Order: sequence, then C-alpha cells, then structure tokens
Amino acid sequence: MDDRDRFAEHAGVCGSADLALDPRPSALTISMAPLDEDAGRALCTALLREGLEYRAAGPFVHVATDAREAPALASRLANRLPRGLQSRVKAVLTNGPSGAAAALEAEALPSFLDAVDVAWLVEALRSDWLFSVFQPIMCASDGSAHAFEAFVRAHNPVQNSAVGAGQLIYASQRLNLEREFDLQARAAAIRDGARLGLFSHRVFVNFHPEAIYDPEVCLRRTVATAAENGVTMDRLVFEVVESEQLVRSDHLRTVLDFVRAHGAMVALDDIGDGYSSLELVADLAPDYVKIDGALIASSVTSPSSRRTLDAVVALAAQLGMRVIATGVEQLDQMGVAIDCGVDYLQGCLFALPGNPPAVVDPRSYPAWRRAA
Repeated sequence: MDDRDRFAEHAGVCGSADLALDPRPSALTISMAPLDEDAGRALCTALLREGLEYRAAGPFVHVATDAREAPALASRLANRLPRGLQSRVKAVLTNGPSGAAAALEAEALPSFLDAVDVAWLVEALRSDWLFSVFQPIMCASDGSAHAFEAFVRAHNPVQNSAVGAGQLIYASQRLNLEREFDLQARAAAIRDGARLGLFSHRVFVNFHPEAIYDPEVCLRRTVATAAENGVTMDRLVFEVVESEQLVRSDHLRTVLDFVRAHGAMVALDDIGDGYSSLELVADLAPDYVKIDGALIASSVTSPSSRRTLDAVVALAAQLGMRVIATGVEQLDQMGVAIDCGVDYLQGCLFALPGNPPAVVDPRSYPAWRRAA
C-alpha cells in the first residue's frame, strides 16, 4: 500500500487522487512531505476540512496553486494547520513534477510558508516583467560617459510594485530558478539598452557563472537576443558578480572563453583587498577590473588600504586592463580614485540607476571643471 492509499484509508478520499496539476503558465504546486504516516493522515484530514483539493503521490501531498494565489494559500495553511502538524511536514514549491530532487530541497513547513510570498517571480519570468535600470560609468579624466551598467528590476504583479535585485535573487534561489532569472535579466538589459539607444556606449550586464551550466546552451539565447535587437556583441561587457567568492575552475574559464569568442568583453566585480583579489585579476585577465566601493572609501583615510588600491591599479595597468572605481559616494572618494590612476568612476555621487539613465554634467564636479 503506497502513501496515497494509506492517507486515503484514513481520510476516506484523498481529495482527488487524479487531480491534474494546474496547466496555466503561472502554475505552481505546494508539495508537502509528511515525515510519518500519522502526519500524512492528519495532513489529508486538515486539507479536506479546509476544502482544499490535493493529489497524493509517493511521499508527497500536492496542492495546486499559481503565482498570484500562492501567498494567500500559504497564509491560510500557516493559520489553519495545527503547529504540531506543521513541525512534522516538509514542503517545497515546484513548477513541475516533484521527484527526488524536490524532496532534497524540501524544508520545514513553517519556514517554507514564510517564504512562499516570492512565488510571484514565476509569473514575472514567464510574462517578461523584468526590466533594467542603468547607471553611467564615467571617464575619470573628463567626466564623459564611457559605459552603462544594467541593474535588474521587476514589476511585482501581486503587490503592483517594483522589486530590486536583492529580492529577485533571493526569490530565484528559493524557487530554484537562478538560471532562468540570470538569462532573463541579461535579455532585459539588452532589450532596454537597445530601446534607450545606449549601445553607442558599452553596456555592462551582470551574470553569475554558476547559473550557466553550459555556455553553448545558456548563453546562446543571450547572443540571439543581442542579434534580434541589432546589438553587436562587442558592445557588451559580461560582469562576473561576487568575484571574491568564486572558486577558479575550468568551468569559469569555459564561460569566459565563450563570451570572448563571441566578441564581448569581461569585467570582474567587487575586487577588494587581499592577495586573493590580485591573484584572481592576474589569473583571469579581465578587460575591466571593478574595485569594491569599500576599498575606495577606506583608502581615503587608511594608508594600508591606499597601498592595496595602488597595487591593484598598478597590476591592472601592467596587464593592460582598465580599472573602474565603484561605489563612489563622496568627493574625497572621487579624488583618491582619480589620484591613484583609475580609468573610470561609478557611484551615486554621479547618478543613481535609472530608466532612462541620468545625464551627468561634468561641470558639477571640481576635478572635471579644472580638466575642462
């Protein structure tokens, strides 16, 4: 007798044993795995009492929902299922069949229910609701715009509000959609950049190599999106995010080689203090090195930080790389970055990300007024 039959034997009917999973584009399933037979019977009884249809298969009890309804359903389950029962059930949110992989990702039901409010991301991805805002990257010598960096945003269809990159990344991780999110974020950057006419400059697009399991498969769509929007690959700079946390590997090299073979450039983000940063720069030889804003800020007052900053800039110059000081928020940070020889500057001192991006007047900054 399988779990479905055992649950049905107690509950009389297991909701609808043949209930098909919701076929709508934003369909999701809350898949719950009771830790023992008693918990399974109690869960079926509770769901029936709430008038919720479910489907039992193997170790799971499935309740079909969609991206819009999932948060309300989760709130209902959290409020109506006994706490003692919730502690004996694990759950995972899926948008496809639940198998062994889903079982491994399942977490305790109370913490799962607290996180279901990210389910709207599935609908956002399938409905192309991602968009980009752009921040200018300024030439350190004269304040002219050299390039723009794209930052992903989304319109939350449930709360009718804009959502930032941090929440999007968190949601994609909770739903195991990092690869699709990474892909669509790049596509949004290319589409919006082309629509705004930004590709007379270079545009930096963020990506995480771990979200690309095979460059031929995962980046092929990005190359196609560029072609569809009349963008040549030499106008794109693929920015490796969280560079300090990366483990150098053949996989990372394969990704970067693919990007370069198609004519695009590569940037390493968040390069800071320490030997590992210098080693990473020397080993991967990016076209651009982006120095972490914390190092720029501390270099204003700390001699040791300034020496590190000078070392990174000197190494990059020796290897023919261009250096971008990021996170520039104050004039003294701008001054120390220019003084140590960076090529470009980026930060809220000049402009916040926007769509369209802000136009920066170099005459507003003393260093550039003197250079004019």
